[in-house]
Amino acid sequence: MQTLTIEQKDYALVPMSDYNAMLECVEDMQDIEAMAQFDKDLANGKEEMISSKFAERLIFGENPCLVWREYRELTLKNVSDATGIDVTTISRIENNKRDPSIKQVKSIAQALKIEVTDLI
Repeated sequence: MQTLTIEQKDYALVPMSDYNAMLECVEDMQDIEAMAQFDKDLANGKEEMISSKFAERLIFGENPCLVWREYRELTLKNVSDATGIDVTTISRIENNKRDPSIKQVKSIAQALKIEVTDLI
């Protein structure tokens, strides 16, 4: 390592391979901290884990309203009762035959106990 002084500030000069190794260590520490926070949130009920079956359905573009409703083992009527949205309307939303309003998205997300962003 070499040092360099510019305008009365000292700087360390390190080989790029050392610099990249340090960056990798920082990124590893950030990942470890993120996982520790996730574990805490999971234990506190702020996060949840879903099976690969449901994750794949979401990843491959299946309607998230339908996937989450089935994951929660709720019927259309359960969601309708919780949201005040007609069963037919929810079914049309789940089958991509109708776009929900913002208000409907918020209500459905609340009924499914998920974030609004999980439905978008």
